[in-house]
Amino acid sequence: MPEQTAGPKAVFKKGLTMDNNTMLGKVVKMLMTVPAEMLGSLVDMCEKLASDDGAEWYENFRKFLRKETCWVTVTTQAVTEIIRTLVVDYSKSLVQMIVDAKVVDRSGVSITAERFPVSGTSEELEYDVWDAKRSISSGDAKEGMKGDDEDNLWRPATLAEGLAYAAKNPTLRFVNPIILLGSVAEVGGRRRVPCLCKGSSERRLDLSWWDDGWDASCRFLRVRKLVKKS
Repeated sequence: MPEQTAGPKAVFKKGLTMDNNTMLGKVVKMLMTVPAEMLGSLVDMCEKLASDDGAEWYENFRKFLRKETCWVTVTTQAVTEIIRTLVVDYSKSLVQMIVDAKVVDRSGVSITAERFPVSGTSEELEYDVWDAKRSISSGDAKEGMKGDDEDNLWRPATLAEGLAYAAKNPTLRFVNPIILLGSVAEVGGRRRVPCLCKGSSERRLDLSWWDDGWDASCRFLRVRKLVKKS
């Protein structure tokens, strides 16, 4: 007589059975609750797990279930360094620089060319917005922003350079205040520093106190000589 099948308890690969008390039985029971439109994806997954690459699929599927990063492929690609530059037009007056920067001077009459002279050589400079990532004093910020390139250290931007930066980036709202530590003047008996900041409906130019330090939300504009690579 031909051998009879075991019915619902037929033995599957590696001894798994359809008994509801086995792992396979539980899987089949759960499949009955899955929406029909998802079954195709589950079949695809099962085919991949049963393929020659099944171990790799299994490893990454477990990571996926744990919400860990999976299927990361390490590739080598060329990295293009983006260099941002600005040029200060020293033929302009401080008043004109403020107008061109599209900022509103909220310092009253404190920001003047006498306190903050705008003179220098119009040259192309590389600029960067430095984040200390912590509360910091003015002195420590000046030191910290220098960087590691001993042949071309960064320095804090001046008021004129900050206004050139604002003019070049007219849509920036300065959600994080941009501090210009390269210009310092005594106003009312205390050292004051220009900063670019956000108003309710405007971009502002204002003064803050050198000695009070800066919280972690502040950013610092820094510049250095532009080195053109061949």
